[in-house]
Amino acid sequence: MARHSDESIWIAWAGWRLRVPPDWRPIRIEGEWGRGKMMLGNATHAVMQIKWWRPGRARFQAARWLRERLKGAAVVPLESRTKDFAQTAWVPAPKLEGEWVGRSLWYGYSQGAGLVVEAVVNSSAGGDIHRAVESWILPSLGTSKREAPTQWAVFGASFESPPGFAIQSHRLHLGDLALVLESRDGRRLLLRQIYPADIALKRRTEDRWLTVSIFKEYRKYRTTRDPRAWEFESGGKRFKGMKREGRKRLPFPLGGVAPRVTVGAIVRDEVLGRLLVAEHDTPEREPDESAVKTALTRMNWALEGAAETR
Repeated sequence: MARHSDESIWIAWAGWRLRVPPDWRPIRIEGEWGRGKMMLGNATHAVMQIKWWRPGRARFQAARWLRERLKGAAVVPLESRTKDFAQTAWVPAPKLEGEWVGRSLWYGYSQGAGLVVEAVVNSSAGGDIHRAVESWILPSLGTSKREAPTQWAVFGASFESPPGFAIQSHRLHLGDLALVLESRDGRRLLLRQIYPADIALKRRTEDRWLTVSIFKEYRKYRTTRDPRAWEFESGGKRFKGMKREGRKRLPFPLGGVAPRVTVGAIVRDEVLGRLLVAEHDTPEREPDESAVKTALTRMNWALEGAAETR
């Protein structure tokens, strides 16, 4: 069983993140930004489920909610290493002859993220997994604060979205992972990674990967500037690829209602052998190229080092 070291990997979704053994993967993801769940498993079986929800009340009484939720349960201390959770409760499975029997439960509330998280370790997970969850997996659990960017990490790919953006759609296929996020003021952000790049470019050229949509949109795209060579430098790295600009409008006769300007780009990560794609739509008059640059620059943060405290 891997320990909390370079051997572990990040899983991050909808405002929470934690380190897990390298053979753990999401088996199923359900729900949305406000409420959902993810089942994590290894090569043989499901091991742990993470649930999250965002309380609608401005003054959520986390301590009272935990007391009511865990009446009669044998709660023991379990410190969160990131200190993101002011209110927590750990209910380990009972032990029989030194081994866990049954499932373990953990609850935490992060005021900074406005997020309640529930972790359930399966009864069939085994003693090694229960010990790892208790000793370093749950203590690594952290959150992205409301006013900070949100980190995402699944299947070896990681992304970062700006504050105020909530997940709307996702597609997580082997070799092609994509997220669509939207803000309350009408902005939309597509984040995508395609790999291996060499094989992907035999199927389509860079400009075709950039222009072929994989999510249904009601607005129709019209190009204002054709895809063209594009490059920029950030954080000591140079990104090269293609960029396009355009407008998106609803079908006739609603074309004048809430139009969007859009800018999208595709670059190649030579080190990881991946195509990185970002597209940003905004109701403003001019496209926001800086949002695309930031999104591309922050992709695969999980492979470059530990997550920052968000």
